[in-house]
Amino acid sequence: MAPTVSARFVVHTGGETWTPIAEVEVDWLVEHWSGDRLPTCCTLLGGFQIIVDGEIWNEDAVDEIAMAGTWLTALEHLARGGRSATVWAWEESYMTLGRRGERLIAFDVHHGNSVVCPLVEPPFEPLLAAMLRAATAANARFAAIMAHARADCSSELAEALARYLEPGWGEQIATIEPLLEQGAWRDSPPPCGDEPLPDVHVAIAFRDRAALERALEDESPDASFRQTPAIHAAIQRRWTEGVALLCERGANLMARSGQGQTPLQAATSPWGSHEDMARLMLDAGASLDLLSAVGLGWRDQVLALSDQSSRHPEILSPLVAVICKEVRDGKPEVESLVFWLPAILKLVEAGAPLAGTERPNPWGWYGPALKQAEQWELPLTAAALRRLGA
Repeated sequence: MAPTVSARFVVHTGGETWTPIAEVEVDWLVEHWSGDRLPTCCTLLGGFQIIVDGEIWNEDAVDEIAMAGTWLTALEHLARGGRSATVWAWEESYMTLGRRGERLIAFDVHHGNSVVCPLVEPPFEPLLAAMLRAATAANARFAAIMAHARADCSSELAEALARYLEPGWGEQIATIEPLLEQGAWRDSPPPCGDEPLPDVHVAIAFRDRAALERALEDESPDASFRQTPAIHAAIQRRWTEGVALLCERGANLMARSGQGQTPLQAATSPWGSHEDMARLMLDAGASLDLLSAVGLGWRDQVLALSDQSSRHPEILSPLVAVICKEVRDGKPEVESLVFWLPAILKLVEAGAPLAGTERPNPWGWYGPALKQAEQWELPLTAAALRRLGA
């Protein structure tokens, strides 16, 4: 049986209390939001609560009113034939929606792997209708609040409230309602650039081996979502078992993410290397490259692969990051520098530019090595780089 679903718009009224906006007096809300200073996005707290089978599904995913509008944007995309969408429901939200015909898939798993909103699969049409009703009621309440503020409060307060309480929801609602009423959402072709939400990625989000095995019966181990191949998604979730299963099923170990990383590079950042995953992929046939060797802290392999320096003009900066990480973990800088100095010398000899490069690499953005050493307060490393000519 399909779950029952309803929705309402709530506002934060103090402590741990969230109250339906229709139940709060307009003048009280204006006073509550104004306080001793003008309201900001961080003080106007509210959003959509979705009730599935009588329980609040997204209790921990309601934050700022300014973020609540992303629900309407996502639902409009799905109603126009989209197969997946994202809701920025709270500051660190990973809320993901996917359409499977007349059924919706929704969940929010934090990048730290805590489940914020569990996987639910309500029918799409009742959810869309419930959200439109809640949005219409909230928008009307916003209008009443703004009328009160403009009539009885300072122009500065009214202007500050208007930034967040006049979000243009009326136009979005007017756009979505015909799609619902005419049933056009059932047959709309996917918009250009839209992509489906693979079951492989849903299983990886929850680190569910049984679900991943079922998904791999029908989908490729290289299934990609948001420019993220499946094996990259498993690495992001720090799920070694998932990486192992994808390797067993023949995942492409050279598949690059949207940031240009190979899976091995994704698992070997200087700031958080996962050696167990790296060894799994190497055993499965991945080729060790210079960047990955640096990220793993494998000096001997860095020396052996130094001839790849010309391909990675930024390589000295990640190596300085490795020294920084070791120092922050408690190793004396002199000890770390003495260990890595042969690799620095070999890389410079092989053509790694001391001037570095102001460009992103597969792990993010690094400036020139000397600049990084100075910013990260590594005086001995900075002095060594200067002696070499930086």
